[in-house]
Amino acid sequence: MLILDEPTVGLDVLASRFLREFVRGERDRGKAVIFSTHYLAEAELLCDRIGLVHEGRLIAEGSPGDLRARAGGASSLEEAFLRFVAGLPDSPRSLSTEAPP
Repeated sequence: MLILDEPTVGLDVLASRFLREFVRGERDRGKAVIFSTHYLAEAELLCDRIGLVHEGRLIAEGSPGDLRARAGGASSLEEAFLRFVAGLPDSPRSLSTEAPP
């Protein structure tokens, strides 16, 4: 099992790519990998299942494709996250991907 918390923060492009390839290889060999990151594009590349957390609460969980679909066909995981957050009570409107009324 690997548990990684923000493993690519501060790494250059080459080191980040090496780390992602290492993680992908370990996953493909059957190791469980817990990967915590704010880089949602990276999570989308590496993770089979994703839990989106906002303000300490799990707001959505599923495969990257499932999360994008549940967020109205979002084009990326980042867009899906913003749509989920915009739908929460007391969410700041500045996080919304929708234009104000």
